[in-house]
Amino acid sequence: MREVIEEQVRELAEEHPCYGYRKIWAVARQEGLKGSLSTVYRVLKGAGLLLEPSYRQELWKNSRARKRYLHRPTEPNEPWQVHLTQVPISDYGVYWVTSVVDYSIENNDHLTIDAALGENAALLVKMTYHSGWRAYSNGNQLPIEPDPLGFMVIKPEMQGE
Repeated sequence: MREVIEEQVRELAEEHPCYGYRKIWAVARQEGLKGSLSTVYRVLKGAGLLLEPSYRQELWKNSRARKRYLHRPTEPNEPWQVHLTQVPISDYGVYWVTSVVDYSIENNDHLTIDAALGENAALLVKMTYHSGWRAYSNGNQLPIEPDPLGFMVIKPEMQGE
């Protein structure tokens, strides 16, 4: 019986190398293992399959770094959050949709988007359209139009018209 438990615990540990002994014990119980938590611990320790204590510390440190990234910037010129999505539209071409989040209060007067757009492509900027916005490509001003939801649509193929 003990050999069966040891074999099953080793297989689970090798299958899921990021699981600690408690998680392996829980998964093994779901699969019908009758061994205790301390048995699983001893098997993993004997096989050298226990996670190092520093593994949890590394996860904790990384989660703290992610939380710091999510904090609101307090000064101008701190990073913006940008997400680009390509949306094909039949009988039109491709819309490139971008979400721009600028958390700084003092420096929200410009935005630089570097994108290689194909023929019949447009860029939808999810910021409220205002006639004061300007868009340029290679020094030439591009037209900006409002979309049906009130966001800005920039159509580079209209350049020079």
